[in-house]
Amino acid sequence: MKQTIGFLNRVLLICLLCTMAFPGKSATVAAAAAEAPVYGLTLSTPQMSVGGDVVASVYGTNVSDVFGYEVVVAYDTDRLAFKGAGSLFPGAAAGFTVSPILSGNQVTIAFTKIGQGSGESGNLSLNSLTFTAKQAGTAAITLLSVKVINSKSEAALWQGQSAASVTISDSSGGGGGGGSPASSNGSPVADATKLDMTTDAKVTQEKTEGGQPVTKVAVDGDKLRKALAAVVGQSASGIVTLEVQSGDPVVRVELPVSAVADAAGQQANAIIQIKQENVTYHLPVSVLKGLSQNGVVSVIIAKVSGEASQAVLSETQKAGSQSLTSPIDFSVELNGRSVTDFNGAYVDRTLSVSSTVDPNQVTAVWVDENNTLRFIPSVIANNGSRAVITIHSPHNSIYTVVQTKPPVFADLQHHWAQGDVELLAHKLIVSGVSENAFAPDRPITRAEFAALLVRALGLEEMPQTVFTDVQASDWFAGAVGTARKAGLVSGYEDQSFRPNDPITREQMVTMIVRALKAGGQEAQGSGASLSGFSDRAEIADWAQDAAAKSISAGIVQGTSGTTFSAKQQATRAESAVMLKRTLQVLKFIN
Repeated sequence: MKQTIGFLNRVLLICLLCTMAFPGKSATVAAAAAEAPVYGLTLSTPQMSVGGDVVASVYGTNVSDVFGYEVVVAYDTDRLAFKGAGSLFPGAAAGFTVSPILSGNQVTIAFTKIGQGSGESGNLSLNSLTFTAKQAGTAAITLLSVKVINSKSEAALWQGQSAASVTISDSSGGGGGGGSPASSNGSPVADATKLDMTTDAKVTQEKTEGGQPVTKVAVDGDKLRKALAAVVGQSASGIVTLEVQSGDPVVRVELPVSAVADAAGQQANAIIQIKQENVTYHLPVSVLKGLSQNGVVSVIIAKVSGEASQAVLSETQKAGSQSLTSPIDFSVELNGRSVTDFNGAYVDRTLSVSSTVDPNQVTAVWVDENNTLRFIPSVIANNGSRAVITIHSPHNSIYTVVQTKPPVFADLQHHWAQGDVELLAHKLIVSGVSENAFAPDRPITRAEFAALLVRALGLEEMPQTVFTDVQASDWFAGAVGTARKAGLVSGYEDQSFRPNDPITREQMVTMIVRALKAGGQEAQGSGASLSGFSDRAEIADWAQDAAAKSISAGIVQGTSGTTFSAKQQATRAESAVMLKRTLQVLKFIN
């Protein structure tokens, strides 16, 4: 294989890596699945302040026999400074990582395994890059390309561009350079976007009914109002942060609704961020809009202990999983009454793990009333020696992070959907028809797919008797009821749902586009997306828009280059692949 020798000199004798970085021929890495590999990146946080760090994690899905890689990432050099990088590749400690190469607004990272043997396959984390915020605004980080080399020294190039943005607030409150900003008379003033629990709130110690210590932080209304006013008018989300310095197992932060009313009307994207140790809760002020001016909203962060904690641990072990964090109970009250959800709005919270993890084998979960562990949308970012898990949830509950048991489905070996099915099995979204079989080519029913969507969106199942052929005793009653309430399904004109009918491809894409909307994203697309399909006229009128949008979003493909096959029954494998792509479009998984 011909190659440029200069790079070889710079990385000593690591010739495999050099081959990867400057291939003379373009050989496509064979995939175990029929689908081409896809690469992307996720960010550890959507918002931060100047001086804070954001970690971009690069991943690959459906990859096969990857022995080494070269990643090129572009970033906003006006607002971000490159801090460092590290490999997340399996066995990275025994491989060779090339020091990052900076050129203009781009950084190049390269890694190769050493010795004989095969490469890695499936869904993989490649590397992480850490950036420090240096100027307020919205900064984009873009994955430009990924070059990979397999164990046969064959190289392949991906150039799809995957971009993510982070919103940076001015931590100096409009002041000057380093240190505390100054007032007009030259004396230091507090950061306008940070609340100090010792000066901006009244702190008292209480106990729960069970005797647990509670740190109660009653935020001063005027101080909160001024902090929110400082972020109103920013081009994107403004963050007001309150860090609670307490090791108590329960923290209760009380916020006067009157103080956030103005911000809710003027800056709907403003967020009140509450931090305690390795946990954060993001409360968008928009969810408080319209509440009584005399109300008090309380955010409670509690470490689950005693019998409740033991029940979660027991359920985790029974599922063959490993707990990576202690369970945390997030709850919100309005004037002492529990607020279980925010009318479908997703609210973020983060948990931290004291080691790096594989995002494809780890997931955040919420714990239902029966102590069952259920998937919750979450993105994982490895930062140095730690992992930060950002949870996107439409409801309050108990949350924890688990490493799940590897699925073993004998009928998936070398199947084109193997990687995606195993990923979703790790996430506790899909399960087999038995412990060792998935039945990938079996048709999936309308009820089964509705249940998958509800599970993937992290929704709570609530039985509703809205369809004539769905009884309260049916296993899918709760999922179908929730899907109806969330707008994912609508049923037929005769008020039936036909739960046991195999779902067709056009029905599936219609439900998927509705799921995108429920997850907070309006899909885009036009009829032009369907122009390449000779059978586009067979797509029902009610499904044309959804088909076009799902094609444009990269969630669904045709059954061939020229056929969409709208009336064809979808399989369990197809449903898993489309669901995985939907979650990635929503940024609900890595």
